[in-house]
Amino acid sequence: MNQVDSIFYINLDRRPERNYHFIQQCAKHGLPEKKIQRFSAIDASNYSFSQNELAMFSRADYSTKPFAARIMCNQLSHYYILKQIIRENIGVSIIFQDDVLLKDGFVQYIDNIITNLPTNVEILNFSMHEYAAYNKFVPWNLQSIVEYDVSLIAEKKINNYICKMKPICNPCSLGYIITLTGAQNLCRYFETTGFLRATDHSYNDYLIGRNIFYAANSVLATSNVLFESDVFQEGDAM
Repeated sequence: MNQVDSIFYINLDRRPERNYHFIQQCAKHGLPEKKIQRFSAIDASNYSFSQNELAMFSRADYSTKPFAARIMCNQLSHYYILKQIIRENIGVSIIFQDDVLLKDGFVQYIDNIITNLPTNVEILNFSMHEYAAYNKFVPWNLQSIVEYDVSLIAEKKINNYICKMKPICNPCSLGYIITLTGAQNLCRYFETTGFLRATDHSYNDYLIGRNIFYAANSVLATSNVLFESDVFQEGDAM
């Protein structure tokens, strides 16, 4: 992973078991330890939003839902990692959620992807659930996934490692590659437009609007079913 400059993962301080899980995944799949940075997730149970932050969520379509504060904190966690990438001038980063499961051969897949990135890539998604709605999700079986069925997922196959996804697809922010340009443009977008939808959809809307909705040709990461969502919880109204 010589072409990856930093690897961030988002983990709540009160979730040490998820932190342990992520570190174990890194060790199992040979991710370079020196590049890994833990981001202490913003916690809705004790966080006080600033007026500037609240303004960014003023038009969010989920603002009346019981899980609104949790989504806001999740989005801010990603957003402040993007700000760090900009501040530290980091060229290529990977951002993970802490419950990720990685496909065997993950490092080689990433090396091949980055070597073959189109010049206009800002974000490249490589994680997905087979099904996800609020606190209900079905992970992909990473042992059986070889490549997306292009007729179902991909609008266009770019090369052997990368495709452009159909707008109907909803990859998850569980794991993605982001360039410095992507971090700069995405922050500018959020600071101008605000956060209008939940995290994954906000990313999708931006990427689809710019016609840069890229993904890996293979599902490289999914969620660990042993961990329930910290954003959506049982009893949350749809």
